[in-house]
Amino acid sequence: MQVYGNQLGTAGNSAVLMGVEPLITSVAAAVFLREHIGPDAWRIRVGMCGVALLNGVWRRDFQWIGLVPSLIFISSFVSEAACSVVGKPIVGRASPMKMLAISLLAGTRPIC
Repeated sequence: MQVYGNQLGTAGNSAVLMGVEPLITSVAAAVFLREHIGPDAWRIRVGMCGVALLNGVWRRDFQWIGLVPSLIFISSFVSEAACSVVGKPIVGRASPMKMLAISLLAGTRPIC
């Protein structure tokens, strides 16, 4: 999804959005795992403002369809954050070697 969003969008959008990825994961951890978000939460707002500035939302010729690459990029972050947040309690219960073995088996299993 990140590669597709990068292909549709610009390098500037990708650069700003890559800086927001850890913050989206922090917000997901705070919501679902009740973890404390540090004083860096303001960076999420600044990152989203950066995306808005790069896309030129104030211009008269602005088209909302231009935000689609950014939304595709952000949706990949949400997917990664969900996997990280869901995986944290599992890692707490299982040993790292067991998790590695299961991940390798699941990742190399043929789809068909």
